[in-house]
Amino acid sequence: DLFEAGYSAVLIAVGAHEGIRLPIPGANLDGVLINTRFLRDVRLGKYQVIGHSIQNHADAPPLGKHILVLGGGNVAIDVARSAVRLGCQVSMACLESQDNMPAHPWEVEAAQAEGIALYPQRSFERIHGDPNGHVTGVECMNVSSFSFDETGHLNVEKVSSSNHILPCDTVIFSVGQRAGLAFIP
Repeated sequence: DLFEAGYSAVLIAVGAHEGIRLPIPGANLDGVLINTRFLRDVRLGKYQVIGHSIQNHADAPPLGKHILVLGGGNVAIDVARSAVRLGCQVSMACLESQDNMPAHPWEVEAAQAEGIALYPQRSFERIHGDPNGHVTGVECMNVSSFSFDETGHLNVEKVSSSNHILPCDTVIFSVGQRAGLAFIP
């Protein structure tokens, strides 16, 4: 209708509020969460600490005690620090070296001061689960370097025979966001 009314363009400025789930094996296991949904649920009070356990509202996914946040940006830091404040043991793994993490350096320092362990220069190969389909850890490889080509494709140089598992019972993807445009017909 806007075009018929004489407008030649429409700007849709909804923000990048949809988290991204990497297409790796195990990404749909129970215990795998997305950054933006987790932060929304925390903000809405859907997780509460009662005694020494975390209680979740019926429409919020259960949260384990050992969380691994995948990503190294400011939102990943927000996710990690929010989980620490819920009483979780939290680690972060990211592709970048610690000095080149996209998060602000003071945010990284604050996260470490809160006890968050960092695993920089890691690739995410697969998420492992138990026989019931619940997360038990993330298989990673050490990264020697990475770059993006002219089309934006990621090229990662991995250290051979460096496969290892970072144990956890909850994985939270925080590797970026995109605009949620599902409302557009």
